[in-house]
Amino acid sequence: QELLQAKKKRCHERLLHAVLSPRAFV
Repeated sequence: QELLQAKKKRCHERLLHAVLSPRAFV
């Protein structure tokens, strides 16, 4: 369960980064 949560957090972080820097999305 811990691993799943860590994975979720990482995904959320990536999403946040994409929102903060649209350039990363392209």
